[in-house]
Order: sequence, then C-alpha cells, then structure tokens
Amino acid sequence: MRNTDNVHKDHRKRLRERYEREGADSFEPHELLELFLFDAIPRVNTNPIAHRLLNRFGSLDGVLRASAEELMEVKGIGEKAASYIVECAEAERREAEESLRAKPLASFERASNYLIWRLRDRKLTPSPENAVVAIFMDDTLHVMETCDYEATGHDEIISDASDIGAKNIIIGCGKSAKTEELPSAEAFAKRGINLCDVIRIRGYDAESLMD
Repeated sequence: MRNTDNVHKDHRKRLRERYEREGADSFEPHELLELFLFDAIPRVNTNPIAHRLLNRFGSLDGVLRASAEELMEVKGIGEKAASYIVECAEAERREAEESLRAKPLASFERASNYLIWRLRDRKLTPSPENAVVAIFMDDTLHVMETCDYEATGHDEIISDASDIGAKNIIIGCGKSAKTEELPSAEAFAKRGINLCDVIRIRGYDAESLMD
C-alpha cells in the first residue's frame, strides 16, 4: 500500500521548492492557498481544502478576509487552522499598513494603493462600494490618521481634520459613494487644510476626481 504521508510530504516539498525557485507569480490561487495551508494543516492533502475555500469565498483575498467562524464552515478547516489563517491575514494587513504609512503619500500611485488596501479590508457597513475614507496628513504628507465615514457631510470631515491638526487630506470614495456631498477644496482651505485629491476606487482601479 502506498504511504500517503510520504506522498503528501513529497508534494509539499516540491511545491515549496517551486515557490522558492519561481516565486508567487507562477502559482495559481489554489496553489498559493495550498502552500499557505501546509503549516496550518499538517499531514493532510490540502489541495481539495484549498479549492473548497476558494469556491466558498470566491478568491484568495476573500479567504484572507473571512472570519474564523466563516472559515470553519468549510470542510477540512478546524478551529486551529481557522485561527492560523485569521492571524496570518491580520499580520499581513498590519505589515501592509505599516509599509504604506512609512513613506509620505506624495504620489497618486501611493495614495491609490493605500485607499485600495483600506477599502479592500472593510467588513462593516457601509460597504466598500459606498464607503468614504479620509486620509489626514501632516505638512510632509505622512499619514496621521485615517477615518471612515458612513455619511459624507461637510462638517464631520472638516471638523475631524481640524481636531487632528491635519495640514493635508486625501478623500477616497467607493464606486457608489455620493461625491457631490463631499466638502470642497475651498471649504478645507478656510481651515488651513489642503485637499490634495479625491480618488474614486473601483476594486483595484483608481481615478482622480479633481480637475
């Protein structure tokens, strides 16, 4: 009889060696997820589990945004594996935020990446499509604080910017957010705050709404 432990061990070794040799770009989503699950679920064929997770959550990104309770609804994912996935996903989010905040948001690309990350991470209402995110920055364009808004009334965003002591602000909007209700550049300028940009986020795409 074939030793399945050895089969799984050899498969894991080959997949890890391929990752080290070729990098993540050569991997399909289920292969990346399978590789990720190796440490969470030892001595088990993680390939069908990876496919079940992707079928349930739609993408690798969806898996990493799921709660432990949601993950455990998938066959093959127990409490230990679910906790491992959630903890690793949270560590990835913290690392991504620290990396984005370490340098000033002095370009459209950096600001867009920050907003895409921020909206991608949302789990609460409003949905990412309707969300408004204000990035408050100092005079060197380093992030001081980032706030989410359910409504886009002028007073709350401008008031928060003043209370935080922001000198610059970037506003990000989900694809369905009502931008006509956002504060104008002139309204911010009266408080000594520069509105650098208003950026519409559609998934992983971004566009400036300022002339």
